Amino acid sequence: MYNHDEGSIEFYAKLPSGATIQLTEAVRARLIESTKKTIQEHCSTSPLKNTVAALCFSCAIRRNILGTMTPEELKIVTEHVPDCLPIMGFYSFGELSPLKIDGYSQLHNATLVTLLIGIKDEANPVQSCNPVRTRLVPELEETLSLDETKYYLRFLKKKLDRKFDAMQKIEHNKEQNVSLLRTISQEIDQARLEIKESQKKLALALKEVETANKNVMDSIQYAKLIQVSLLPDVNELREKVPNGFLIWMPRDIVGGDICYAGFYDNGWIVCMIDCTGHGVPGAFMTMVASSGMRRIVDDEKLRDPGQILKKLNHVVKTTLQQDKDIALSDDGLDAAIAYVSPDRDRLVFSGAKLPLYIVENGKTRMIKGDRQSIGYKKSKLDFEYTNHEIKVEKGMSFYMSTDGFLDQLGGEKNRLFGRKRFIETLEKAYPMKFDDQQKLLETVFKEHKGDHDRQDDVTVIGFNLESDKI
Repeated sequence: MYNHDEGSIEFYAKLPSGATIQLTEAVRARLIESTKKTIQEHCSTSPLKNTVAALCFSCAIRRNILGTMTPEELKIVTEHVPDCLPIMGFYSFGELSPLKIDGYSQLHNATLVTLLIGIKDEANPVQSCNPVRTRLVPELEETLSLDETKYYLRFLKKKLDRKFDAMQKIEHNKEQNVSLLRTISQEIDQARLEIKESQKKLALALKEVETANKNVMDSIQYAKLIQVSLLPDVNELREKVPNGFLIWMPRDIVGGDICYAGFYDNGWIVCMIDCTGHGVPGAFMTMVASSGMRRIVDDEKLRDPGQILKKLNHVVKTTLQQDKDIALSDDGLDAAIAYVSPDRDRLVFSGAKLPLYIVENGKTRMIKGDRQSIGYKKSKLDFEYTNHEIKVEKGMSFYMSTDGFLDQLGGEKNRLFGRKRFIETLEKAYPMKFDDQQKLLETVFKEHKGDHDRQDDVTVIGFNLESDKI
């Protein structure tokens, strides 16, 4: 094909070395006009008195040249043959026209070959039953020989055989596809059955898990009742210490914080304990600690806070076998104990890592506990805890807290509540009634926490020793 813009020629086939190239200028309009003129002449002079079929074929290059005008060529043929006459044809790669040794060959790409098939007119013996060929240039009109006609028919038969084979392959592939679709459908049905069966098993397993979870939760809920029963009696606290409050908020259903309070003829004791962990493990540790406190204070009747912590340390370590090399548990607790004399003019405090806060006239001072926890493998079995004796003055309020309040993350920057803010909150609450102090602390904690998760159990005890302050 000649490219006018580039002045180049594009060949649609490989050219052998030394080949002679014949160039033909083809214009679509001239092709169509030539087809129309020659088909009219040949149909009118055809030697066939009863045409039964028309075969039309040409080169794919010609089809490429005609482009969108290709249907017009078929239209010209159909207009000049009877309506009932079957017309077949194709555009093929390769040359079908005869070559001339001398002169120009009438090549297929410039020619629409029309083969009319019918009964020869015996009244005109000069004419033979040759095909009629419509060419680009009418002046090059020429009839084909019988051998050429046989050649074309053999070619068409091969062409039709190939098309028939292709159709058979398509039909075979269709059957294969139907079989494949049937197999896929069966596999899908089988998969659906398996999924349905899996769903039944999953539903059964889910039901078993839900049942097991309910049993566990019921057990933990019951364990909470046991742990709550270990806390000081609220009514007794209000009677013995009317000016006070107790905040106990485990992170989970049960927790690792516990309180102890005992009232005796020779004074009373209040103790706060923060065990390792939270949830169920922490709750187990509170059982050990609570049992130890009752044995030490009620049975052995110890009242000295430092000695109580020393004894509790011994109980925890020996109970968990931390005094032996075979110890598996490395757990323990922090604690704060305050003893109040019978006339309430003296308070003795001792702490294992937990402090005592004293607020007086709106100012806070903190008495730190010893830097030695209770229990744990590496702690000393006979550690001596320090007692701090405070002379109780009018206007003094006392507070003890586990680290769950101070370590809670929250606020816009997700930071710890912190000791400084805790002291500021105590000083703000100091002038209030103790019921209002409790509400303020709970509100401040909730606002700081916001949507963040709870970090730990929270326990806070607050009281004063004035009988006239409500």
